[in-house]
Amino acid sequence: MDQKTTGGFSGMLRATLDFIRQMLLAPAAQLRDMEKSGGFTEPVLLIVRLGLLAGVVRIFVTFYHMANGASVGLLRALSAILFVPVSLLAISYIAAFLLWLAMRLLGRNSELETAFRVVAHLCALAPLAVLALAIPYLGNLLLFAALAYLLVIAAIEVYQLGSNTAWAVFGVGCALLALFAVAAEYRARQPQSCCPVAVELVQEAAPRS
Repeated sequence: MDQKTTGGFSGMLRATLDFIRQMLLAPAAQLRDMEKSGGFTEPVLLIVRLGLLAGVVRIFVTFYHMANGASVGLLRALSAILFVPVSLLAISYIAAFLLWLAMRLLGRNSELETAFRVVAHLCALAPLAVLALAIPYLGNLLLFAALAYLLVIAAIEVYQLGSNTAWAVFGVGCALLALFAVAAEYRARQPQSCCPVAVELVQEAAPRS
């Protein structure tokens, strides 16, 4: 996580993109060489940088939908630059606690800081997740498949967990989460018919030809 961010905004952007590239192409090496201690400041800054990039990607995705007829306010679209990093940071703390707890239950004596640093590395998926989730149904499946893969690698490289155990825990867990996410997306995309009785009354009151 020792990405250099010198050179102002352009340097920070290059370092963030380089980190994402390394995590996607060589995640095992990145997680194996990860510093397991050193405070929370560094991983928090990494998460914020990744969240800002994801927020920018979200703005472009929203603009694309607006150009295709979606009724989204400009202020709401631009708010992603603030909402996405804050949400990602909050989710990261929760995810780090759950990872720490899971490893404790699996007999691995790890620190919460280590789990948080692992989660910060996994946040490399955030900008790509924004793009993936724009694809109906398939996006959720791709996202959770990538998350499961990185979690398994983290469990093996950072926590020295067996491959079979790692896949049994994180592979199955992410598969269940993917199913729930797809089901929730399906329900959200269905037409709203919250009051069948009201629909019947309207139909009865409608003039008959």
